[in-house]
Amino acid sequence: MASVNKRKWTKPDGSTGEAWIVRYKDGPAHRQKTFERKKEADAFARKVENEMEAGTHVSRARSRTISQLIDEVLADLGRRRDEGQVGESYVKQNRITLAYARLHLGHVVAADLTWQQVDDYGRKLRGMKSRVYGQPLSAGTIQLAMAALNLAVGFGVRRGYAARNVVGDAMKELGSLPAAAIETFTQDEIRLLLGTIEDRPAHISRRGQALMRCMVYLAVMCGLRKGEILALTWDDIDFKAGQVRVSKSLTPADLLKGPKTASGRRVVPLSRLAAQALEQWRRFAVLDGRGLLFRTKGGTAITDTFYRDAWYPLLRRAQIATNSKVGHRHFHALRHFAGSAWLDAGVPLPEVSRMLGHANVMITARVYSHVIQEVHHRADQLDACAANLLAAPLPAIAHGMRTAA
Repeated sequence: MASVNKRKWTKPDGSTGEAWIVRYKDGPAHRQKTFERKKEADAFARKVENEMEAGTHVSRARSRTISQLIDEVLADLGRRRDEGQVGESYVKQNRITLAYARLHLGHVVAADLTWQQVDDYGRKLRGMKSRVYGQPLSAGTIQLAMAALNLAVGFGVRRGYAARNVVGDAMKELGSLPAAAIETFTQDEIRLLLGTIEDRPAHISRRGQALMRCMVYLAVMCGLRKGEILALTWDDIDFKAGQVRVSKSLTPADLLKGPKTASGRRVVPLSRLAAQALEQWRRFAVLDGRGLLFRTKGGTAITDTFYRDAWYPLLRRAQIATNSKVGHRHFHALRHFAGSAWLDAGVPLPEVSRMLGHANVMITARVYSHVIQEVHHRADQLDACAANLLAAPLPAIAHGMRTAA
């Protein structure tokens, strides 16, 4: 059994200190653990009693601190990376996000970890700021940090360092985080953005310019997600038919995955401008073993540093605000612009829903209700829609792209 007792003492300054002590027997040893709040002490006492009754209690002597556990997890991920099971970006992502857990929970023994401690950790993350950008951590970053802790504690459970993984319970209690509002672009801003890509400053290589041109064109003219763009191969591009086949996405872990729903597999029209951008990319493409088109010079994955190093600087050069009261100009906002532009051009709602890969047309209707029109035109108007984004006529753009090489 575990007992919970209140302890008071007089501090050197004369004030009264207070804590809650949980005492229990851990094998042959008698142990105690101190908590600031009674609810945490009660929860730990229940956890110990339940584990002892079920025969799953893990002795602290056999366990590891969260910091030690993180070291073992990262070492295991490094081994799996060397064996080709995971990508370097996945290892790096977990190294970064587990640093938050090491900072706040590193001293805690994995066998003693309670869901209340994990819950407190999740709430602390919501109040933290990014060391890179100085902005509050995004919902995505917080979810990645919680997922990394879940991975680490699960790793410990499988090795007998803890009886159960309490992180999942805490994640359910915290609930999902509302994503920051994505502010879309106006047509004038898209024109400005595309023009800025062509105005290459000296510090940006021609390869970097060609990469950004392809990614932006495929998002704004074909409605592709960033992960879908990064998963493309030459086999997915049908220049003759003017189509792009979308069947997979690249995760932050540099792993290919299929779409969430069958509607995610689709064929979308390839505008002439996007096709020209892809042809321009041929001379720069460094394919990995899977034939992926868009990689770094070394053939590694394009990580989320893409935003810091390329996307946000492009927005600044175009003098397009990245932080407003509405939200932020995320790369995904280009896809939102594509859906809006298609609907505004008269492409039927079901066809727009199909091209965006939405699970059903109701999702499209909800997201794009502000631009839905009762006008029925054929999807071959997409080329005209794409061409209208650029001030220069198509021949001039094509010539400029040829001479840029």
